[in-house]
Amino acid sequence: MKKVYLDYFFGYPKDEIYFLANRVGRKLLDYLGDELFLLLVDSKILLSSYDIEKLSRIKDSTWKLHSASKSLEGFLNKLIVNKKLYTNKNQRIGDVFGDQKEVLKKKIGDIRLIAKTKSTWDYCRNDVMHYQRGKKYRYDEMQKRFEEIIEIMKLLYEDLYNTESKPDDEIDKGFKMYVSSKYAGLKYNLKERIIRLIRKI
Repeated sequence: MKKVYLDYFFGYPKDEIYFLANRVGRKLLDYLGDELFLLLVDSKILLSSYDIEKLSRIKDSTWKLHSASKSLEGFLNKLIVNKKLYTNKNQRIGDVFGDQKEVLKKKIGDIRLIAKTKSTWDYCRNDVMHYQRGKKYRYDEMQKRFEEIIEIMKLLYEDLYNTESKPDDEIDKGFKMYVSSKYAGLKYNLKERIIRLIRKI
């Protein structure tokens, strides 16, 4: 498993990269690898972009979750192969976490994760990828589903590999530099603006 070097991702906002890396931790980050991690970052950026929200004519926000859904698919396929969760090599994700989950039930500690994963996977595969007449998917639901994808990845990885995935020193340092400092500045600016408003009264 190759180490993912976060500072090598040029053209991506550092705060989004380190925020997400902090959520998944070092072990899961390296397990995902560059490609699957950046798909998550793509969706995170789209979900955080307020400029896009100004386009009032957009009624369906599922496109913002498309990259994260692909990342979940890649992660689950990788997990199935690496942990040998199939009974035959023709089984797909829906089989392993659905009707044919015998192998998975023997290897997983928290069996509730099976149903939760299947539900999230079904949503990503069916609701995000396919047209359903009359259904509208708003931003808040996409944000909730994005959080579910991250949670599922982390819980499955930690359960099946029997280890915790925590941020390492590199992630902590980047998080403090690009995320904590950004929001500390925002809090300060808000406080300053309130003080100025009070003085004007």
